[in-house]
Amino acid sequence: MSNVQKLFDPESTSFYRLRDTWEDMLSERVDLTTTERLIGIWIARRISADGNRRTWYQISTIADRIGVKPRTVMRAIQKLEEEKLIIVRRNGRRGIKKAVNQYELVFPWL
Repeated sequence: MSNVQKLFDPESTSFYRLRDTWEDMLSERVDLTTTERLIGIWIARRISADGNRRTWYQISTIADRIGVKPRTVMRAIQKLEEEKLIIVRRNGRRGIKKAVNQYELVFPWL
């Protein structure tokens, strides 16, 4: 399938609509901090309709790109998990510098 065909693929379009709705919902959650919302949206924007609809990033990479400390990212991801907004698949053991987690969105209204 070409890139142009992917843009108009109903399944891809449906995913992007869901992702946009998820981002809108997250941005309006007053029970989350601005940083938690920013990190959630940053992760969501890196998930595409191709493949398994997940994204892979190290905590340190997210922290560097957003301009916060890794511990801030870890707390935000933990909060998003607790709120059942994302699923995190942890690859490798905790505390290992090169561990890369997989992030997947949860659509609570479905």
